[in-house]
Amino acid sequence: MEFRHFSHNHGLVYHQVVQGSEIHCSGCKSAGSGNVYVCWQCSYFLHEHCFRSERSLKHPSHPLHPLTLVPSPTYPSGSFFCNSCNLGGDGFSYTCSECEFDIHVHCALN
Repeated sequence: MEFRHFSHNHGLVYHQVVQGSEIHCSGCKSAGSGNVYVCWQCSYFLHEHCFRSERSLKHPSHPLHPLTLVPSPTYPSGSFFCNSCNLGGDGFSYTCSECEFDIHVHCALN
């Protein structure tokens, strides 16, 4: 069965990564294992939690506006600075375009 995700043009299939193997999530850019969604044609992998992340959310660290999940930073630099952990990123992030507030997917879910 194929699944669709807004961040990728092809269908994805659910796959369990073989124990001891490691993949890099194309969404959050971090290493992962376990259950993933994958496009074998492009070697595109998404952690299950990245695949299931809400497109919009209200977050206590930014109560003024809802945050929108974007597949890549919208800044000319191609990266963002996380307002939660103070580290840079270049993958999935929740952003507020009105305030230039950005947060890693993992930071938003913690």
